[in-house]
Amino acid sequence: MKRVLLALVVLAAASAFQTGVPASTHAQEPDRQKMEQLFYQVLEAKDPEAFVKGLSDSDRALWNEAAKVVEVKEEIVTRYGPAQGAGMLGTSCWTQQKRRVGENFLGYDLWRFYLRIYWCENGTWIQSPVSWYNTVDINYPWWSYSGLVGQSVTGGPGYSYYSVFTQGEFKYCPGGTCIQYSYPWINLVGYPGGWSSWTGGGGTGW
Repeated sequence: MKRVLLALVVLAAASAFQTGVPASTHAQEPDRQKMEQLFYQVLEAKDPEAFVKGLSDSDRALWNEAAKVVEVKEEIVTRYGPAQGAGMLGTSCWTQQKRRVGENFLGYDLWRFYLRIYWCENGTWIQSPVSWYNTVDINYPWWSYSGLVGQSVTGGPGYSYYSVFTQGEFKYCPGGTCIQYSYPWINLVGYPGGWSSWTGGGGTGW
């Protein structure tokens, strides 16, 4: 009889634990809703700094999490070209662009990092002129762009390719204290015939 009672007690305890798990998971959902609300309130505020200063410590902590990058994503290469009227007789000129974006848990682009290259070719070799440049978008308060932390260029006129690598630094510094860094990079290569290839990466620190 004692063994039966003990087994019933164990089963009851296990059942209570199992029914408690969904409740605990569900209890976290309001925090995500609050994070989303705070994120957009700061974005839409006329004075974001004053708004954040007025938050409670717990709300400020939730907002800080909402404004962090959780994923650095690649986006479709945009092809521009051939460029009209560029290059010498028998050559064609092309531009190609790639970008990476830093998204928060809502899928909002906190920043964007672009690399565009320009090259001319005669069907066999790369020809002059060639060039490249980076641009960025900053889409949320306290995120900023520090500039390139790495770059290299290989190939070019007289070669069968033109390759450009750049890596930038973005940082999130609310209240003057930096709590997250991101280092997206892109390598974009142009070839004779106007086709190109690319790779990209870059995650977060802290």
